Amino acid sequence: MNPTPREVVIRWTEEVWNKGRIDLVPELVADPCPRHDPGKFELMTLAHNLERITGARARFPDIHFTNEDLVVDGDRVAARWTMRFTDPASGEAKVATGVEIFRVAGGKIVETWNSAAGNAAWG
Repeated sequence: MNPTPREVVIRWTEEVWNKGRIDLVPELVADPCPRHDPGKFELMTLAHNLERITGARARFPDIHFTNEDLVVDGDRVAARWTMRFTDPASGEAKVATGVEIFRVAGGKIVETWNSAAGNAAWG
C-alpha cells in the first residue's frame, strides 16, 4: 500500500533533507518531476534532484528544515517550512522560510510549486 501524500512529504523533509538519505530520492520523487519556482520552470530529473540535495548539504552541512504547517487536500500537500543553516563564509546562523506545494501520486512526489526562490538567506 502506498504511503499517504502527507507521509511522503514528511519523509522527504526528515529523511532526505534533514538526514541526507539521498538513497531514498528514487523512492520518493518521480523522474522527471516538474518544479515550478517563481518565474522559472524545470523538469527535474532524478540526477538533478540528487545534485541539488547533495550540493545544498555540502554547502550547508547543518541544514535543517522544519515543516511548520502541512495542509493536505487530496493528492496535494502544502508545506509552510522554515530552513535553518550556518553561512559558511560568515559563520552566521541563517533562517529562510517558504511555502511549497507537492502533488503526490503512487507514493511519490510528482510535481512541486515553490514560493521561496531568491530568498536572501539561502543564497
